[in-house]
Amino acid sequence: MKYTQHNDSFATINVQHLFNDWCKSQLLPLDVESLVGFFNYITQDDLADWLGEPSLAEIDNDHISGYGHEWYYRTPRGVNIGIGFRWGFARIRGDGYVNTDDVIDFVNWILEQDNG
Repeated sequence: MKYTQHNDSFATINVQHLFNDWCKSQLLPLDVESLVGFFNYITQDDLADWLGEPSLAEIDNDHISGYGHEWYYRTPRGVNIGIGFRWGFARIRGDGYVNTDDVIDFVNWILEQDNG
C-alpha cells in the first residue's frame, strides 16, 4: 500500500477506539504483541527509525498537554490518518472519514516498516 506523508493534522481526532473495537470483535486478547500490544511497547524513537522524521515534532514543550511527535499520512483511499503520542503512549488519529479498515491497514503497514 502507498501512504504519502504530510503535515496536516487539521480536524483529526483520536480514533484508537476503532482499532480497539475491531480487536475485541476478533476476540483478540488485549496483550497480542503483534497488534494491541504494539501500542504498549512502541516509542517515538522506534517510529522515527521506521518512518523517518515526524510530520509534527513534539508540540508541547512544557508538557502540560502531553502531546509528543505525530506522523500523518494520506491513505490509498485518500483519507488523513496518523499515529501520535500523548503522555508517552501511541494512539491512532484520523479525520472524519477514517474507518476501521483504514486503521487496521495502517497499523499493519507500520508493522511492516519495522520488518522492512
